Amino acid sequence: MFENAKPIQKNKLNDQVYDWLCELLREGEFTPGEAVPVARVAKAFGLSAMPVREALTRLHAIGVVANVSGRSVGVPALGYDELKDLRDVRLELEALAVRWAVRNRDDASLDDLVALLERLETTEQSGDVGAELPRDDVAAVIVQDGAEIEPAPA
Repeated sequence: MFENAKPIQKNKLNDQVYDWLCELLREGEFTPGEAVPVARVAKAFGLSAMPVREALTRLHAIGVVANVSGRSVGVPALGYDELKDLRDVRLELEALAVRWAVRNRDDASLDDLVALLERLETTEQSGDVGAELPRDDVAAVIVQDGAEIEPAPA
């Protein structure tokens, strides 16, 4: 019955491009409002335009990128109301993350928080406002592995 069956390709090229683009978007590599030609993305990845177009179509479908012209896409610029909404959501989520971290703290996580605070203070004192802490470090310190997700108290 399955004599002529071939293994299913687990990781298609357009899926890899999609993953790469998602990572670049998360890292802020695309400036909001900037036109990014499909050919430039394809050249950067050393690929033809087809898998890039397929990945960008998926990103467009979820509203992460917008068509700028027939051959370019861009990250939509956020307006005042959208930025305010984003700020409000972050404030709620980050406050919840701190509550979880406090409930699940131990000596090691407190040491990590002290080290993080020292790095933040050093950065502030240096005046290097462009310096960033790796997001993974911050997330690992604030939301410890094993923190139980519980509904917020009413």
